Amino acid sequence: MNFTTLAMDSELKVELMNDLDRFVNGKELYRRTGKAWKRGILIALKLPNRGSENKSGNNHRNKEQIIVFTTNDKHSLEPALLRPGRMDMHVHMAYCTISAFKQLAINYHGISYHHLYGEIEGLITEVKGDPLKKLQETY
Repeated sequence: MNFTTLAMDSELKVELMNDLDRFVNGKELYRRTGKAWKRGILIALKLPNRGSENKSGNNHRNKEQIIVFTTNDKHSLEPALLRPGRMDMHVHMAYCTISAFKQLAINYHGISYHHLYGEIEGLITEVKGDPLKKLQETY
């Protein structure tokens, strides 16, 4: 995964990228304060009619750790993971936004512009559906 192709709200994507940039550039602060140089991010996806699936990935480089947990049922997680200080950032991705839809169109169909995007944006705003459901409905 990289942030260029990540289909999520563009403002939330910028916030997440800025947070990670601050983390990567803050190595000296972690060293000075004696804290472990790690970042925990919980991404909660609202996916209807799905069983609980938890996935984690580690990125080790220069001793920093960025750990991303994804779940489609935040309430089924071990409560210890949700305590303050365990995850540095919680990201809730409930509804498809126009920026996420456009990224999906680029990723899956190579379409970076379409004359119907204005109409699609209106429909997405009206319906506020979930990204996976929106994608499944197009096929």
